[in-house]
Amino acid sequence: MPRPISLVLLPGMDGTGLLFDPFVAELSNLLRPIIIRYPTDRVLGYDDLQQLVEAALPGTGPFAILAESFSGPLAMCIAARGHPRLVALITVASFVRNPVRFWPASLKWLIRPVVFQLPLLAWGIRQFLVGTDAPADLVAAVRSAVRMVQPAVMARRAREILSVDTRDALARIRVPFLYISGSRDRLVSSRNVEDLRILGERLETAFLDAPHLILQRQPVAAARVIEDFLQRRGRDT
Repeated sequence: MPRPISLVLLPGMDGTGLLFDPFVAELSNLLRPIIIRYPTDRVLGYDDLQQLVEAALPGTGPFAILAESFSGPLAMCIAARGHPRLVALITVASFVRNPVRFWPASLKWLIRPVVFQLPLLAWGIRQFLVGTDAPADLVAAVRSAVRMVQPAVMARRAREILSVDTRDALARIRVPFLYISGSRDRLVSSRNVEDLRILGERLETAFLDAPHLILQRQPVAAARVIEDFLQRRGRDT
């Protein structure tokens, strides 16, 4: 039986890692999930979070990194450092640079903590994150995860998204890379895959029928795509 690969899970913008539960439940014993959780009360940018993640990477054995949405650029910077036991990188509904083209980085300071003090309406969660047909318990789970994080922390992470550009790091990645996109994603367009073309044969893409929160709406399909990718490519490095 093949040796299990540790799958390091980097969460979306809320950083709690709680929303990974549906996906983790579908993983086979070929993968050993390790969920990294970001502080809910410390205002940290990508550089600070990178140090936190690198300190939490498994100490032995091969591992892959799966980064959801906000964490994609962070994972790319870590992969660019050439960790000897990193066998693959997977990003889900993520981006290389600011995906919100109508909101340039020069306006990032308009995003203040007060924005995240406003009630998170079910309508907005359905429209932009989980889809209009999402079950009520998923809407509640998203709202609960976001409420756990201090508004100043969320505001800082939103500003980081608007100013990030990891194209230089991307060019230094040498491990196999899987990019998963949702066909109904209203936050991150599939056009973001164009920035990844520099990876050449190292890049694989998968497009699932899902809104932005792919792992939560299509956990079974996502788990199978990821396991297939790691079985084929994750042991080649």
